[in-house]
Amino acid sequence: LFLKDVGRFAWYEDLSGQMRLDPAYHSICYPINYGMMEDEAMVSSIDHLINRLSGPDGEVFISNHFGGHAHNGVATWGMQCGANNQPVATLAYSKLGMGNQAILPLKFIADIVCHRQAGSFPETAREGFKSYFTPAACMFSLGVIEGIFGLDRNMLTNTTRIAPCFPDAWDHAKIRIKGIELSYAKRGKVHTFTGKVADGTNKIFTWRLPPYGKIKAVLNNA
Repeated sequence: LFLKDVGRFAWYEDLSGQMRLDPAYHSICYPINYGMMEDEAMVSSIDHLINRLSGPDGEVFISNHFGGHAHNGVATWGMQCGANNQPVATLAYSKLGMGNQAILPLKFIADIVCHRQAGSFPETAREGFKSYFTPAACMFSLGVIEGIFGLDRNMLTNTTRIAPCFPDAWDHAKIRIKGIELSYAKRGKVHTFTGKVADGTNKIFTWRLPPYGKIKAVLNNA
């Protein structure tokens, strides 16, 4: 289903053999999140997410598909920009080091939860009534922990990977969960990362930066 000419996956091939070209958000985000494409394809694919499936506040819609398009066999809820799919987009942006973009889906849903929804997580974000979906609250935490702070624990390989992706405007950030504490501070051009992981896993740190940028790094004053 990968389309080389546009650098992203198609949605699906229907029963008549017709390729449905315009994918839903997960057809873009999941291949990025699970490393199913080359870096160049990830960048071209995320461009489609930004320019075709994102709203004015950075919210990500499920798709451009609406009722009447194979609605009996394939979900077409394109009008939804719900709480569940926003963190999935954050994970994809973070994977590519796009910190300024990664925070927008989380901020969008957090503003709704903290104000109009009075603390509850909605299914479709802009619905006119209050509702609470526990998976959405868990997904929000996932977006913060694994996306923005880039924490990836793999006990099978005895590895803890830390690959943060913070927005440029942030001058500090900190997270504390059981057995782990990560903090970040920026003073001018100096970025300081501090991590404490209370176990014997192998620690791997990567600083995620946006694609196609110029990078100058100084390590150990060399």
